[in-house]
Amino acid sequence: MSTMNGLEICGIKSFPPAQHPVLTFKGAPASFPVQTFNRDLQRYVVWNSHIREWTEDYVQREISGEPYIAVHLRIGSDWGRLASGYSVAYIVIEAKVLAVHLRFRCDWEKACERAVGMQSFMESDQCLEDIPGATITQEMCLQTHEHIARRIKSLADSTDIHHVFIASDVDSGPQTLLHQEETAGT
Repeated sequence: MSTMNGLEICGIKSFPPAQHPVLTFKGAPASFPVQTFNRDLQRYVVWNSHIREWTEDYVQREISGEPYIAVHLRIGSDWGRLASGYSVAYIVIEAKVLAVHLRFRCDWEKACERAVGMQSFMESDQCLEDIPGATITQEMCLQTHEHIARRIKSLADSTDIHHVFIASDVDSGPQTLLHQEETAGT
């Protein structure tokens, strides 16, 4: 038995997904993003077979199964709801196979005011977990679209990845980012 964020998990191996497709907990079994000491638990996640198969078919059909970079932009109403109180903006870029993670910004300048100087705030552990004593900076939270586009291009170039998927909580997010990449001379 182990405890994660105050939640006791008893024998995960004794609840195989075939017999127990859904487990109910009082709260989240771990924080998001997954902290280093909880990463081993990800092996117990079983994706819905329909979603997994559709995704694998799409990747095979559209990009011949080649590696890709997936970007999730949180720049619209999802982020705005949090910005009125406190939050730290993030965009996770994950290059399939390489598992490269970069953090970027959104347009809500007030969003990071409360977090600056703190050692941990919401998703900031992704950025700071390997740097003892590090604190959240304004620059960590508030990077320009041009900078985001350059970082994506740099990651793609350095890994020789030729496919980028961009998802956003606003329709114009990916188009804005792609336009910034074009105007940044990349």
